[in-house]
Amino acid sequence: MEAVTRSTQKLAIAHNSSAWPLPADLTIKVFSLLDTESLCFAAATCLHFGKCASDPLCYVNIDLTRSPDKVTYPVVSTMIQRAGNNLQSIKLGSLSKDENKVIKSPVTASCLYPLQLDGGASGLLLRKLHLYNLKMRRYNPCSALSACKSLSELEIVGIKFWLTRIWGTICEHCHLIERLCLDVAVARILRTFQVKDLLKGCPLLSSLTLRGFEIRDKLLSVLFKRAHGLKSLDLSYSFGFAGSFLRNLGNDDSANPLETLILRNCCHLSAAGVSLFLSAVCYGHCKSLRCMDISSKMGLLIFESSGPHTRCAIEVSQVLRERPGIYSFTEIVLLGVEMVCIGINNKEMQ
Repeated sequence: MEAVTRSTQKLAIAHNSSAWPLPADLTIKVFSLLDTESLCFAAATCLHFGKCASDPLCYVNIDLTRSPDKVTYPVVSTMIQRAGNNLQSIKLGSLSKDENKVIKSPVTASCLYPLQLDGGASGLLLRKLHLYNLKMRRYNPCSALSACKSLSELEIVGIKFWLTRIWGTICEHCHLIERLCLDVAVARILRTFQVKDLLKGCPLLSSLTLRGFEIRDKLLSVLFKRAHGLKSLDLSYSFGFAGSFLRNLGNDDSANPLETLILRNCCHLSAAGVSLFLSAVCYGHCKSLRCMDISSKMGLLIFESSGPHTRCAIEVSQVLRERPGIYSFTEIVLLGVEMVCIGINNKEMQ
């Protein structure tokens, strides 16, 4: 029976190979354009497709975020070993389209271990690494990160543990990073020395996203003073800063390369700090700025000497008239009325 099965499989492979119109090299090229889940479906179709789908070129970009419940250590390990030195990007974990909803991923950080096998051969040329809500309590991802010395883009969402060690590993081993995104599930205080170490260890950093951190205005002033190549800054859902750093940013007469500034849902952001910055933008400062987001579900803070703090919306239409290249989101906040977030640009204004 085993001999009959083997013979049947050989006949099936020969038939599929002759019936399939494309040669093997073109089939591999087509498969390399598929997403990882579709590639797995194609590989399970027949032995001929399975052989073509095992080529290293099909695993240059591994994305296992569409079906995270099916991802296991052997699956990730096999794909990384198949990719070899061709591996360029990996996406692991679960990420919800709704930013207010957190999906717990069944994937653990141990799936990154194959990156450090064979002396870190697979991780050495890896350029992009995206990790979404991985389980890290018992598995430290720092050893795998230290093997990825060529990373240019790193995104870690839902950090609960090992933040200090992850930060130190990035500063010590990932010197080529250009885009960095760290999203913490539990609020953490960001220290000045950490920012200085990051800017020193990652001199090519041009895009920085820090979500959920407690950050002070003084620290942000240090960041802009030292990060000469920073073009994008996203501090969504972070807190602790009122916006006084924006005053220094707006009064800086030097050529500031900042193109994108996102301060979405920053609960301590004050209307006064934002107003001064917008005024500076109107007067021609921050000429590279193209995108700005100050939307907030609760509005911006107004500090009053007598009585509690209140919140308000801020008018940005003048900025859009003066600087038509800027795309900005503002939130209309009315007492007793449901808050609505609207997008405005110069073409839509009447």
